[in-house]
Amino acid sequence: MGDIELCRLFSMSEEFKYVTVRQDEKVELAKLLERVPIPIKENLEEPSAKINVLLQAYISRLKLEGLSLTSDMVFITQSAGRLMRALFEIVLKQGWAQLAVKALNLCKMVSKRMWGVHSPLRQFYGIPNDIIMKLEKKDLAWERYYDLSSQELGELVHAPKMGRTPHKFIHQLPKLNLAAHVQPITRTVLRVELTITPDFQWEDKVHGYVESFWVLLEDNDGEFIYHHEYFLLKKQYIDEDHTLNFTVPISEPLPPQYFIRVVSDGWLGSQTILPVSFKHLILPEKFPSPTELLNLQPLPVTAFRNPSYEALYQDFKHFNPVQTQVFTVLYNTDQNVLVGAPTGSGKTICAELAILRNLQKGQDSVLRVVYISPIEALAKVRYLDWDKKFGKGLGIHVVELTGETTTDLKLLKKGQIIISTAEKWDALSRRWKQQKHVQQVSLFIIDEVHLVGGQGGSVLEVIVSRMRYIASQIENNIRIVALSTSLANAKDIGDWIGATSHGLFNFAPDVRPVP
Repeated sequence: MGDIELCRLFSMSEEFKYVTVRQDEKVELAKLLERVPIPIKENLEEPSAKINVLLQAYISRLKLEGLSLTSDMVFITQSAGRLMRALFEIVLKQGWAQLAVKALNLCKMVSKRMWGVHSPLRQFYGIPNDIIMKLEKKDLAWERYYDLSSQELGELVHAPKMGRTPHKFIHQLPKLNLAAHVQPITRTVLRVELTITPDFQWEDKVHGYVESFWVLLEDNDGEFIYHHEYFLLKKQYIDEDHTLNFTVPISEPLPPQYFIRVVSDGWLGSQTILPVSFKHLILPEKFPSPTELLNLQPLPVTAFRNPSYEALYQDFKHFNPVQTQVFTVLYNTDQNVLVGAPTGSGKTICAELAILRNLQKGQDSVLRVVYISPIEALAKVRYLDWDKKFGKGLGIHVVELTGETTTDLKLLKKGQIIISTAEKWDALSRRWKQQKHVQQVSLFIIDEVHLVGGQGGSVLEVIVSRMRYIASQIENNIRIVALSTSLANAKDIGDWIGATSHGLFNFAPDVRPVP
């Protein structure tokens, strides 16, 4: 759609269905029809043509003669701003880039009562009309006016003393400078950091206390909006840089560039466009595809071949598909394992399989299990659950670390299953050479390992790397089992914890036992 179609669409609004063309208005409408800038296809007999003419007459500030036309005009001008905004918002939600800018411009034309081809200086009060007319006759791009001094502006309109007023207003029109930094996160997601620097004189009478802008990120052809954001610039932050962060999709083959367009919400002629080139963009490696969920016969609980273990699982007879697929590696081998599966896939039971395997190896209390939970609350829940299951069911000491070193050392000495957060284990395992109990850990379980990319990720990274280091130093095989949601780069994390391809299970996010 162009401006012609947008005006037609406006005139077809349901709100105006009772507007009629009266006999005495036709002559005046015909006169107005010749004076309005946007062509109208409909016949003047049709109400939509009349509404279209009146809308344009309102923007053009044309005088009306007939009383009935004037009353209809009031009705239209009350609805015009709101309906145009609605059109703009519909277009914005649909993501049509060029049309969104056109619709926003029409909104501003209605509110300012001037056309987009006019000089933006018409939005200010206090410039003589003849000067504006002279400037509009000059074939000079608006951007060039910023470079002119007041003297040169005066010479341009053949009135050397009159240059100061337009010069002042040109530098009051909201203008923003943009700088963007792009970084690919994956092969299909691009992170954009946009820095906005205001570059205009703030005048309370003109700007009030806040100016609003639309930030649009468009594709290479200006067809589609990948991201839009409403940005408010407040008076007190006029001298500061503002940073916006957002992620947008990126497709292959790489487009040459995207465009970031920042348009003022209320000022005509105030927009900045920044091309973001992808010439030197290096995309990350393609990630291996997720593990396929095999259509296996569900394993019965009797697969433990141990009546005391089977007794722990009275609630169900068979394991779910994810547990069935990882059972053999977890329960029958000592390999390091990474299980990535969506929430609710029963990963806690996967951890329990590894614990039961560990108990089988050594019946004495020397082989310890450490379970790392990302947050305190989860550690508590896990402790209560396992104390009931393993403590009462199998008579195993389950302890939860407190964060107080002396107490924790005593707990570590008597506990066979130690539940801790990353920070507490980090504090306790730092002096592992002196602590023989830390060296006796044979199974290390990390839950929610994807949080290594989050805020507390550094601690998680340190303790996993430390456990691998301890294992290499003391010739004691520490088995690492990591549980997480579905990951994009599962192989990287698998390599890091020492899981081979046999121990790497990374199911797709849509593989859910519970839909």
